[in-house]
Amino acid sequence: MRISQRSFPIGLCLAKTGQTDKLKDCISKIEQRATEEPGSVVDQDLAMISWAMGDKDKAFHHFFRALDKKIPVSYGLYSPIYKGIADDPRFYEIKKRMNLVG
Repeated sequence: MRISQRSFPIGLCLAKTGQTDKLKDCISKIEQRATEEPGSVVDQDLAMISWAMGDKDKAFHHFFRALDKKIPVSYGLYSPIYKGIADDPRFYEIKKRMNLVG
């Protein structure tokens, strides 16, 4: 396993603990993986890290990028990590794009 593949859980912990300097390096590794491995599923990882950092706009940006790439995001949307996500109107848009609303 490459170090960049392990960066996601590390990044999530760094985001939750406010270690922004280390987090920037971690995010850089994740983004590098996206460049080196175009088929990799990093948008979901970046969405979760962004949400943990409190950057909802960036989190939704990555959610929508994941959906554009046909990457399922529904499995994580109900995780306790995304507390409060259902209150954002963009959450409905995600569910709509995945055909989860009637």
